Amino acid sequence: MFEEWDNKTEEECTDILQKIFAGSEVLLCSIAPDGWMNSEYIHFFHPTAEQQFAEYNIMYDNLASFKKNKDEATESEPRKILSDFQMDGLEHVNDFEEFIEILGKAVWDIFSDNHEVIAGDGKIYDLGSFRGSGDTIAEFINEYYPLSAGSLDYMDFYMGSIWINKRAGLLPFYKHIFTVLKEHNCDWRYSFPRLGIVSFKQEEPENSNPAEYDPLQAMQNELSKETSEADKLQEKLDNIYEQDYEDAKYKPLPQTVLAYKEVYGILPEGHPQKEFE
Repeated sequence: MFEEWDNKTEEECTDILQKIFAGSEVLLCSIAPDGWMNSEYIHFFHPTAEQQFAEYNIMYDNLASFKKNKDEATESEPRKILSDFQMDGLEHVNDFEEFIEILGKAVWDIFSDNHEVIAGDGKIYDLGSFRGSGDTIAEFINEYYPLSAGSLDYMDFYMGSIWINKRAGLLPFYKHIFTVLKEHNCDWRYSFPRLGIVSFKQEEPENSNPAEYDPLQAMQNELSKETSEADKLQEKLDNIYEQDYEDAKYKPLPQTVLAYKEVYGILPEGHPQKEFE
């Protein structure tokens, strides 16, 4: 992942991570002056009963929407109520370790998810694929900030803050990262979310020899017959993307984009509202 000529080396990527994490203690004190336990950020890993209940209802409704008979789904899986949830005990919370893990998730949100951090020389700080960047961040923290609870792995950072970002605000974390990047002459290119599908389209061979039968090839050839349906699905996804892109021109900015704007004074390349500047 670090071999492309237009990407920074592995050592350079580690160096920029070190610069971001170097101010960790100062950042923690500034965003939680009364202590991590007394801040909203404690709820990233220890959501309130109300937050758990709200998240449960969203998941319950999403799962039910996939079932043809929602009444049967409700009967087989009765909906829980608020009293079924309670907040975790906080006796063994390690403030700094939780903070470091959240900062790592925020790093994923900016460096991964198809976004690009661009150095002053035009090269990209590529931490890897969605999974690869999670692994890079985990290995970095394991080496420089070993946690008492044990080693982290890519799953601790895969998809960044997607599962917890509604529980508290990540803006201070993003602003810290962008402040460091700006100080080191780096920029950021935003990638608007887009879904796609993988096509297994294969050309049918003109002649088939039973002696050369390949089960995998046969399966792929069978799948290729579905390409027309796949094309229709991709067309629908493209239409959804175009509508979402247009709608985003008039919606509140994502926290990553808002943080960039507050630090750099402009919107990043790639965001739909950039055309209005």
